Amino acid sequence: MNSVYRCKISILALMLVGFASSMGWALDPKPLTPSDIENFLRNDVYARLNAARANPPTVDADNAFRLVNFAIGYIPNGPAKAKASLGRALAALTRVRQNPADQKFMTIYHDAQIADSFINVEEARVMSRQASALLAKGDFQQARSVLQSMASEIRIVTMKVPVANFTAAAQKAADILKNNGDTGEARRTLLAAVQTLVRDEGSIPLPLVRAQAALNLFAQAKAKDRLGPQDEKLLLAEASRQLALAKALGYVPETAPLKAVETQVKAVEVANGSPAQISILNELQTRINNASQESAKTVGITNQGKISIAQ
Repeated sequence: MNSVYRCKISILALMLVGFASSMGWALDPKPLTPSDIENFLRNDVYARLNAARANPPTVDADNAFRLVNFAIGYIPNGPAKAKASLGRALAALTRVRQNPADQKFMTIYHDAQIADSFINVEEARVMSRQASALLAKGDFQQARSVLQSMASEIRIVTMKVPVANFTAAAQKAADILKNNGDTGEARRTLLAAVQTLVRDEGSIPLPLVRAQAALNLFAQAKAKDRLGPQDEKLLLAEASRQLALAKALGYVPETAPLKAVETQVKAVEVANGSPAQISILNELQTRINNASQESAKTVGITNQGKISIAQ
């Protein structure tokens, strides 16, 4: 066989491999690499970040709030523009109230950002002691700086107002202006309404996200026979390390849910290769969620801090 034919056969073989891969046909599975694991953990964090950002304010709610603020500025120079602005605001608020999801509050701003300290467990413990010492001395500014540098979380900020009260205030001001009433009272009514703005902050602890991601990858790779003994140890060690970091950073208190999680991480390793392993992994996902919710209660955040189980 000459070189031309060998070249054609090689090209054909490569094309068949690519076609098989595109069709989802199983070829020889490749073992996990450290970069596979790193990419999975990083992508999982950004998937959670994007999910947290996927709750934007409605256009109508945002417009209604801005139009009421415009009306406040228009009133001193004459009610005509203020009336028009309030008319458009009330129309937008009517549409907002038709949405069952916005019965009590309407969101006018929503954002999520990552704050990641990239520290290990020992560094977290040292910084925790530093912060405690600074607080004991009354050096609150330095203590705050140390604590802020320990953050490892997805921060969620939501600005919202109580929709019923806000709508009632806008309607009251509009009626006052329509009946040529006291413009000062109309303005005070609107000012009181915009001052009901509430800032709601939540957080998703990144160590818990990464622990869960490591266990998800463990289960997926195990199902596809891509998990070698070293990979298994590495992923379970990563899950344990992240749980310890969550505890050291103060996201999870020393409670039964976390201790149960730590016990089950060890049980996964003991159950290697047995049918019980996947059952333990599924239970472990639930327990990590429980630990996350316990963390949310401890730091006083809203239900936006819950971690959804990756499927």
